This record gives sequence, C-alpha cells and structure tokens, in this order.
Amino acid sequence: MNTLRLLFSSFFRTWAILPHALRKNVTVLFILMLLMGLLELGSIVSLSFFAAVLHSPERIQDSRHMAALFAHVPGLAPLFADARYIMLYAAFLPIGLIIMKNLMSSLVTWRTGLLGSEAANYVGSEIMRRFVHMPYDWHLSSLSADAFTKLSWRHSLGQLLLNNLVAYSNFIVAGLLFLGLFFYSPGMTLFVLCVMALVAISLYCGIRERIDRASCSLAQAQGEESRASMAAVRGIREILIYQQQPVFLRAIAQGMAKGVLPQAFLSFAPPIPTWVLESVGFSLIGLTLAWLVFVQDADRTAIIASIAMLTLTAWRVLPSLNRAVGAVVNIRANKPMGISAPERTGDALRGAFALRSQHGSRALAWLQAGTCAAARPGPF
Repeated sequence: MNTLRLLFSSFFRTWAILPHALRKNVTVLFILMLLMGLLELGSIVSLSFFAAVLHSPERIQDSRHMAALFAHVPGLAPLFADARYIMLYAAFLPIGLIIMKNLMSSLVTWRTGLLGSEAANYVGSEIMRRFVHMPYDWHLSSLSADAFTKLSWRHSLGQLLLNNLVAYSNFIVAGLLFLGLFFYSPGMTLFVLCVMALVAISLYCGIRERIDRASCSLAQAQGEESRASMAAVRGIREILIYQQQPVFLRAIAQGMAKGVLPQAFLSFAPPIPTWVLESVGFSLIGLTLAWLVFVQDADRTAIIASIAMLTLTAWRVLPSLNRAVGAVVNIRANKPMGISAPERTGDALRGAFALRSQHGSRALAWLQAGTCAAARPGPF
C-alpha cells in the first residue's frame, strides 16, 4: 500500500503544477504505454504459437480454426496447403510484432525522457520568474541562495517524473504479460505471481528506510554546500580582507563529505532489485516444474507447453519488473529534492503566494520550507 501511495502521490503532486500542454503529453504517453504492453503480450503469444507450429504444423493445418478460415476465404487454402509455408508464416508473425514493439518502446522511452526534461525546465523557469520579481531586501538575505538550490533540484523533479512514467509503463507491460499467462495456466500464474510479489515487496521494504535517510542526507548536504558557496560569493571581500579562506574551504569540504556516502548508496540501490528478482525469477522455473510434476501430476506435453510459456514470459516479464522496481527505488531517492520545488511552484501558480517584502510572509514560504519535511508529508 505504501508503494502505491508513493507512486501515485509523487506523480499527482507533479501533475498538479504541469501546464495543459504537458498534461496532454502525459495522457498520450499513457496510451502509448498501453499499446506497447499489448504488443509485448502479442509477441510472447506469437512466439509460443511459432513453437507449436514447429512442433506439429499439420495439427495447425487441420485445426477447426483453419477450416473456418478457409470456409470464409477459400482463396487462402492454396497458401496453407504446404506445412512448410505455415512454418514460414508463423515465423514472420513474431518478427513483425517484435519489430513493432521495439519501435513503440523506443518512442515511449524518447517521449518519457523529453517529458521529464520539459517538466524540469518549466518549474525552473517559474522559480526564476518569481526570483527576479522578489524585492531587493529579500535578495540581500540568505533566502536568495535557497532559490538557486531549489533551481538546481529541478533536475530531480525531472528524474522523479521520468521514473514515475518508467514504473507505470513497466508495470503495465508486466501486468498484461501476467494476465496472458493467467488465461493460459491460472494455477501456475498465481503461484509465480505471489512469489514474485512477495520477493519484490520484501526487498523494497528492506531498503526503503535506508533510501529515505540517504536521500534526505544528500539533500541537506547539497543545501549546505550551496549556502556556503553563495555566502562566499557575496562575502568574498570579507574573506580576502580577514583571511577567511580556510573557514570557507572547510565548510565546502564538510558539505561535500556529507554527500559522499548517501550518493554512493543511492547509485548502488537501483540495481539491487535486478540482481535479486532475476535470480528468483529463473529459480521459479524449476519450482514450477516441481509443482506440475508433484502437485498437478501433469503429463509431459502439458509440462513442456507450460514451461515453454513460462520461460518466454519470464524472459520478458523479469526485465520489465526489474525496471519498474528500480524506478520505484529512484523515486524515493529523488523525492526529497524533486517534490520540494514543484509543490512551492504549484502553490505560487495557484496564487497562494503574493509578492511581499516582509521576510516572514507567505511569499517566501516556498524557499523557507524544510526540504525533507516538505517532501515527506506522510508515512510513505
């Protein structure tokens, strides 16, 4: 439940401040994701059909479906008279679907990256538009430096939106593939799905708190580094006169040092789901074989068909599931920095912040708010 709240809450917070043109692009992207999932499912089914044709083309040739097709379109009968032609046609079907799927996947990937960059640029321009309209006495305060920190975090917003869309697209693909496998073999699918879900949830819960701590520590370290840099820029005259260079360099070094371990862990965390889920996923093939033999007492033909379908599905499901869980990990990593800027900008766009000269006014709340506290309003 917390994972679902994380996925949808971070997305809808970003959606709330996007202009109409970017919202339209997001809607189109979701439609393309659905088409990509259907093409992925079609390619798996066509590969399974191709394997069945190679095993026994005469069985396909003499099936009632082919007889009904020939009854409606008699001109097709000569094209399927030779079993070798059927094998050739069956080979071209998955080839065509896989090419279409890859083209659709490249389009979705390109539009996803483009949308993340456009959203980040939009928020950055809104932050700077408000920055240049703030009163002069505000610019003399330390709050002015925080504006540039928020501006640099707009890239985290782009990554946050990008990973949301990556997670959605891969969950759609994995869900459609599991749905296709469920109609083929319900019992086996439920077994595999339950095991994979249990492993994914356990893995995510195990690293969730460490990701939250690392991302907040990194955000705080970057904020301290930015404030020290801006203080040096504004006070360079005093630094030179009073020989305060060691103090400045020590403050910069402390901010950099605080961010080393969090940044290293956040780079290490996203591949963890791939390592674990891939190992467990292919181990399930052996467990499924034992299920079919000892629980269902299936014959050899049913075992071969089920294992072949499961292997094909695992070949396509595992990468999608790995990317989806990895994207969820990246969402948590970027949330403290990514959510901070859009929420402040969204409030400003809705007219909640009037420009006032008082430093305690609501006009400055989007720069004064604490990063991690603002980014984590709930238990997720």
